[in-house]
Amino acid sequence: MGEELTKLVELAVACARQGRTLQRIGGYLTSKEQELIPEIYSRIIDGQVMDEDSFVIAIKTSKTGRKRKISMSDAVNWFVQYRPKWSQPLQKKMREELPPLMKTILAYGLKEGMDLPDDYYVNVIRDIANVSEERAERLYHEHLKPQMQEADELSGLIETEIKKKKE
Repeated sequence: MGEELTKLVELAVACARQGRTLQRIGGYLTSKEQELIPEIYSRIIDGQVMDEDSFVIAIKTSKTGRKRKISMSDAVNWFVQYRPKWSQPLQKKMREELPPLMKTILAYGLKEGMDLPDDYYVNVIRDIANVSEERAERLYHEHLKPQMQEADELSGLIETEIKKKKE
């Protein structure tokens, strides 16, 4: 009776566990990248040059971005500064507090001490990421499985807020 729902939750759990593991690893790498950028930039500004025979390049350059609009907070601050008397009702309204919104959460994950079969994870990678069976097996067994076994945070349920349309 619940076979279809079970299959959907299994797929969601497999995607979430593997995706979050990859995301965490990617987060470590991009975090390190962001940590290095200020030093690289300051060295370029200082006039340091890179080795000519390197495969990489770093230059200081500029480009024109998109047209911007004044943010609502900047507009309100301008209004308060230049029209203090007229802005009093707006300032009063901005001090009002609203009750917290109730969020609807869907929580899903593995039952305690349980896991999905390795071949299921491999098939999910193969089918969802559209890679060969061989690549999916390598990615799972060499990288994802060891990380997923270490990750304490993935042992609990995954919580996702269900966004409701405003009526």
